[in-house]
Amino acid sequence: MTHSALGLRDSHGATRSVPVGPEGTWNDFQTLPKESSRIDFVFVDPKLIVDHYAVLAWHYEGGRPASDHFPVVADLSDCR
Repeated sequence: MTHSALGLRDSHGATRSVPVGPEGTWNDFQTLPKESSRIDFVFVDPKLIVDHYAVLAWHYEGGRPASDHFPVVADLSDCR
């Protein structure tokens, strides 16, 4: 995606602040996986500013994640 004609950027590397949360996004339904890969991404247009990037590894009821992937979020703003 980042090497296509679109010129998209990976928001993890483009964020202006320190990324929040674990590096990996796959959790296999484990609360704190020992090993995890970053397999979920937010790709952004080069004209956008990535203010914040986070992987949300929060757990509720019983400590089991709701999905086998942690949510990935990016706060974006226009560079105009």
